[in-house]
Order: sequence, then C-alpha cells, then structure tokens
Amino acid sequence: YRNLAIEHTCLFLQRVYRGHMARKRKNELLKAIPVFIQAMNTRTLEAITKALQLSDTLMYNEILEVHQIRAYKTILEEEARIINAFRDLEDKDPEKSFDDYSRLFEQTASLGYKCDMAIDTIDKDPNLIKWIHACDKRMKDASERKRTRAMLVKGTENVDKVMINTAMKMGEHLTGKSKGDKFEFQFDSKDVDAAKRMLKHIAEEEALLGSLSKAMSEGGYLKRGVKPALEPLSSLIVKADSFGLLTRYGIDF
Repeated sequence: YRNLAIEHTCLFLQRVYRGHMARKRKNELLKAIPVFIQAMNTRTLEAITKALQLSDTLMYNEILEVHQIRAYKTILEEEARIINAFRDLEDKDPEKSFDDYSRLFEQTASLGYKCDMAIDTIDKDPNLIKWIHACDKRMKDASERKRTRAMLVKGTENVDKVMINTAMKMGEHLTGKSKGDKFEFQFDSKDVDAAKRMLKHIAEEEALLGSLSKAMSEGGYLKRGVKPALEPLSSLIVKADSFGLLTRYGIDF
C-alpha cells in the first residue's frame, strides 16, 4: 500500500505542477502579447528589439505575435538600410547613379512601397516614403537627361536635323531648369561639336540640293534643235558627288 500511495501522490503532484506551469505560461503570454502588439504598432527598431528581449524570457514563445515581431525586425532593418542608401546617393549625380536608384526602387517595391504612396499609409515608414518621393523626382529628371543626350547622339548619327534641333532645345530647357543646382545639366562638349558640324553639313547639303533642283528644272525645257546645256547641272552633280550627300533626301535625290 505504501508504494501505491507514493505513486498516487506523485501523479497528483505532477498534475498540480503541470497545471501551475500552464497557468504561469498563460499569464506570461497574457501580459506579453499586448507589449508585442504595441511594439509592432510603433514600428521602431527600439520597441521591436525590447519586445524580442521580452520574448526570450518567456517559458514558451513560439506564438504568432513573436513570429510577427521577428519578421517586423527584418523589415525595419531593411527599411533603415534603404534609407541610408538613398541618403548616400544624395550627393551623387543621379545620372551616374541611375542604376543604383533603380535597384533601390526594386527593393522598396518588394517591401510593398510605391512611388505615389501617401505619406500616412498604414503600416509603412513615412520617412522612407518621403525619400521615395524625393528620389523618384530625381530618377525622372535623370531619365529625361539621359533621353536628351541619347537623342542628340542619335540625331547626329542619323543625319536628322529635326532630331538634333529638338535635342538642343530640350537641353536648353534642362540647363535652365537646373541652373544653380549641384548637378547642372550640360551636354558633352564632344557631342555638341559633332551635332553642330552635322547641322552645318546638312545646311550646305540642302543648299546644294536646292541648286541641283533649280538647274534640273531650268534645263528641262529646251527648244527643238537646241543643244542641251550641260552647265551648271554637270558641275553641280560633280560637286554633290565629291561633297558626300548624307541626308535621306540627298541620298535618294
């Protein structure tokens, strides 16, 4: 009987102990969960870190709120890293840092951020949103600059007077808009020189083609029995051939 009594007593003590530990875990969690929720609502690394330290003291911490806090910490650290990266780019030329900006915008998009997002968007860092707005403006400006530079080069390569003049006008606009800025817009001097040489060539070619057209029209109506006049048409053709016609109209002429 003595052994049986001891066995029953042990079972009773185990039940009491298990109940005590279960109530203790429950009470711990009831106190801790509001702290976890408040920490997530504040969206600060300091509050999240303290909440995680609290979770380490719990007898049982494998609960949803703790998993959420751990995920929040990762997100907040990533947001802080991106803000620092944007800040580092602030003193660099946006055109030269265009790819770096593009990568950072991809990373913010993966966190659910958008360029047109309101500052007070729920569960988002307003500071990061401000940086996104400011850097999106820089990106658009840098993109316009890159397109304008490319247009000038392409216009020169394609012997396109309209494209060259359009690029020049856009460049003047960008220079005026950025006057006084740290990164004032200026074309590459080599591209400008090449474009001006091409405009001069196009102007000379147009004048030559005009003379050719006039000579052809004047020599086209001859009286019967009159020997065709080869000049000045013949000389103009030789001049055009040696000049080197580059425009599409000139090549097709």
